[in-house]
Amino acid sequence: MIIGTFRNNGDGYIGCIHTLTLNAEVNIVRAEHADDEDAPEWRVFLGHVEDGVEIGVGRSDLSLRGFIITLEMDDPALGAPLCANLLRRSRSGEPLRLRWTRSDTPEQR
Repeated sequence: MIIGTFRNNGDGYIGCIHTLTLNAEVNIVRAEHADDEDAPEWRVFLGHVEDGVEIGVGRSDLSLRGFIITLEMDDPALGAPLCANLLRRSRSGEPLRLRWTRSDTPEQR
């Protein structure tokens, strides 16, 4: 299910997440380099980076579908972290889509 669209803003991506309960402007920016291999590559902010609240992290990946940023966002109002993939479409200039899929098992939720 597509729950958002994003566009490249030079430093990262800006867009909106729309669901039945969410309507949020979100910014995704590169994280500062860290020596820890488990450190996130991206930081996710609600609103503007300068005054927004950090709500998640992301990691880049290349797959058969192309460039993907796997995001994990959380908020006390959510029952579980929201995990979704930001997918680059085949045509340049088109918005990126944020795709969410529900976990299959209760322990993954």
